[in-house]
Amino acid sequence: MTIITEGQLIFGFDSTLSTIKYDDSSYYKRHFQNKCHTENKAVDIIAYNKEFVWLIEIKDFRNHGRSKEQSLYAELSQKIRDTLAGLFGAKFYHSHSDDEELFFKGILACQRIYFVLHMEQDHNPSKSRRIYDPADIKQKLKSTLKAINPRILIINKDVQQSDEIPWSVQQLV
Repeated sequence: MTIITEGQLIFGFDSTLSTIKYDDSSYYKRHFQNKCHTENKAVDIIAYNKEFVWLIEIKDFRNHGRSKEQSLYAELSQKIRDTLAGLFGAKFYHSHSDDEELFFKGILACQRIYFVLHMEQDHNPSKSRRIYDPADIKQKLKSTLKAINPRILIINKDVQQSDEIPWSVQQLV
């Protein structure tokens, strides 16, 4: 099992998956972020097996509301676009670590792509914090991402779709 911590959440990935904290990877930080364009974005985690690749973005609005001007779905769409461009570029760039090189090459053999938004939000937020409707976000993402036709899942630590999600999430104590 691979463990990745993001903020207050601990992700435990099944041993059948290859995983990486993509936005912290050597390739992304040294060779892609702000290199071919400024303000490139990246998803938090990428996991894959022989069949599927999961691009995972984590948003935890429980302690802080969203302060960015860009809409949430526009930011998510940009992160997916930039991540896919980075993954394609990583296949041809050979100065990152051997582990990363194998990871990135393995992704390109996958047959299906998932985008997973792991979103935590307060059930009773103050007026200063917005509640995001997962159905609305999913519909907008389907529209903006139709060229790549990913399977879009929006989950949280309490509602996980185990048949499509081969990992678990727990709150950091």
